[in-house]
Amino acid sequence: MKKTISLVLAISILMLSLLALTACAGDGAPVGMKLIRGSDSIGYYIYGPEEWVIANQENYGIACSYVSKLDNSSVTLVEADMPEVAIPEYFAKELQSYPENFEVKPEAEIKECSFGNASKAYKAIFNYKYGSYEYRSMQIYSIFENRFYIFTYNAPLTSYDAETTYYDNYLEKVDAIITNVKFVSKADGEAPAQPEYEKDADGYRLVSNKAIAGFDLYLPDTYTVDWSTSMVSATRADGSNITLSEATSTQVTAEDYWKSRFEQLELIADDVKAVDGTKLGVDLGGNLDAASLEFTYKLCGKDYHVYQVLIVNGFKGYVFTFTAEEANFADLLEEAKTILYKTEF
Repeated sequence: MKKTISLVLAISILMLSLLALTACAGDGAPVGMKLIRGSDSIGYYIYGPEEWVIANQENYGIACSYVSKLDNSSVTLVEADMPEVAIPEYFAKELQSYPENFEVKPEAEIKECSFGNASKAYKAIFNYKYGSYEYRSMQIYSIFENRFYIFTYNAPLTSYDAETTYYDNYLEKVDAIITNVKFVSKADGEAPAQPEYEKDADGYRLVSNKAIAGFDLYLPDTYTVDWSTSMVSATRADGSNITLSEATSTQVTAEDYWKSRFEQLELIADDVKAVDGTKLGVDLGGNLDAASLEFTYKLCGKDYHVYQVLIVNGFKGYVFTFTAEEANFADLLEEAKTILYKTEF
């Protein structure tokens, strides 16, 4: 299904996601590359470097791959609604959707270019700031069989080495991605077979592998698994989402973690605020130490409410996050807590 995806929403999704996924190379991948996302039913195949991490955002229909946990240089591809205006006007309107503190600056005029086997494609490049960091984005708008796609290459403008930036360093690999994109006529087909999950006595499905993720996470049938490797993400039909992953910052207090989290969130969201302060000593049993916080924010015109728990298990830390629209949060919080209490670290 096509979705209207704005530039700021696409980048917001990436900035808010700390993913660590892997995938096997797909059939037909060029030498040194692997399939990021593709099938005849979605209408395209996109390949990326073998060593990059795959982090597809299936709920938004976004193909995504990035360099590593320590390097968020990334590429995405998403199908969107065909613009009703010319591409330069469409691009200009999209740039206006960024918050003023992003300081977005187009680098050059949009030019026609090649993009795989697309019938038409147009390239735009712009710079923006995310906090104290400066990024450059290459956007390619492409058309195939009256379908419209947005490709984004996003990377820091900080120095990779003495001679080049992160953005320039990966241009050769990105050019290979662009060259090898393959669009096909969409074919109707059966939905992919769903995995068979082990279930507990309450019928909750075991959706993670403790050897990989560090935990066993059990979910009720109300949640659909988006992905499950070293990080698990699952979503309800109403858009409410649960993620659980190992923490990337462990040498900080809970208060410092949330201070940093709020600073990052405030770059893309409005009215970020804690609801009732930090709660230390959340009882999850065993030798686990945990602290929780509720906070709210506005993003793309919607009010969101978050219940987040920081968990320490020996020398490792984990972050459990339940996010829902404000109107749904109170009704679903107990279910989310039950999911957390059932988790085995």
